[in-house]
Amino acid sequence: MRRVALALLILAGCHRYEVPLDQWLWRLDGAWKQAPGRADMRLARGTIIVFRNDHEYVELHCWLLERADETVYISSNSPRITTVGDWQQNGGRIRATRKNIAVAPRFAGKIDPFCVPLVYTLSGKSVSGDASGKGPGLYAPVTRLVAPDFEYYVKEARNSPLHCPAVSN
Repeated sequence: MRRVALALLILAGCHRYEVPLDQWLWRLDGAWKQAPGRADMRLARGTIIVFRNDHEYVELHCWLLERADETVYISSNSPRITTVGDWQQNGGRIRATRKNIAVAPRFAGKIDPFCVPLVYTLSGKSVSGDASGKGPGLYAPVTRLVAPDFEYYVKEARNSPLHCPAVSN
């Protein structure tokens, strides 16, 4: 019995947390609402995050469009914010530091809240945290997202003149 308990203790201590790399993880930041004049489409605010294999962190705050077939698209002509930075793992937690921010022309807010470092907790293939400022929540893998402009938004953020102040660890 002692050997079984010792083996379980060793296994629990050796738990390896795996970061969901190069996957779109998303969270709705509000309820789906019917699109004006479009019975076949719904809208919701959402946040998409990605932890890249090279330790680049990407975050996109945008409006999402859901069609009747449940396919989701990023609204290209609405306000959006894209941040890029880096991430580091420490056990079951990920610390993300935002460095550059790109804002769409129709964005009318302040960027200061988007410069705060974030901490996520790993939970299977998802992470929990609060990238949107709406309170803690789960960012889960999404497979129904069609986002051909996603890399363009990331490039905008990498090249943006808007930088977050450096933070000390």
